[in-house]
Amino acid sequence: MSPRPRYEKPIDVGFETEALDILMMSLGPRYTWDTAGKNSELDATVYRDGVFYCDVEVKTRNPKFFSQAQHEGYVLSAQKWFRLLSMDARLLVYWKNEGVYALRPIAAPQISIRRGGRTVDTRDEWDIEDVAYIPWEYFKLIGHKGE
Repeated sequence: MSPRPRYEKPIDVGFETEALDILMMSLGPRYTWDTAGKNSELDATVYRDGVFYCDVEVKTRNPKFFSQAQHEGYVLSAQKWFRLLSMDARLLVYWKNEGVYALRPIAAPQISIRRGGRTVDTRDEWDIEDVAYIPWEYFKLIGHKGE
């Protein structure tokens, strides 16, 4: 199988920045973030008083596709889920211009892993894979744009 392609566009990076800024507002003034931190595999590193706090993976989604989203939970590749667990990283899901939801995977109850993923408009061979179904109730709404 070829390496997984990245579909991220420059505007997506801007939305990730919005999500991370909302996370900082929820954490308070002692926290900062950057993208040149401890682990380049993820989107950002968060610091508390200048000391490493955690790494963060940010997923941005367009609200116009919410009706197509998995209603039983957020779907993330199992490979990414296990990586987040092993690093005690955080997961942010940002429904663009809507809410930012946070999860600490290591603190989540048991997650179901099964074969799944994108089955409509498949872009590549990675779209069907083992995925983690994370119930929405495991996430915490941490803020909205403009708060």
